[in-house]
Amino acid sequence: MTERSEGRRGRLIEVASVDNVVEAEVLRQVLEDGGVRCLLQNADALSAYSAGGVARRIAVLVLEDDAARARALIGDLGQAARG
Repeated sequence: MTERSEGRRGRLIEVASVDNVVEAEVLRQVLEDGGVRCLLQNADALSAYSAGGVARRIAVLVLEDDAARARALIGDLGQAARG
């Protein structure tokens, strides 16, 4: 989500917050498959210290212009899981 790769600028918006790296990576894949680039904030810190009981959540961030689409994709994932 860099200016060079996307040619876009904008404010980052949190569209989800999860407890573990696996969930965060699933969301990242769903968003990117749906054409929404995202950034995982705190993923590296959490995975490095997960055995130490760190209670940090991983924020899933997207550009503000992509937030509605991202929320829809995440909602679709939740509906599919409930099945």
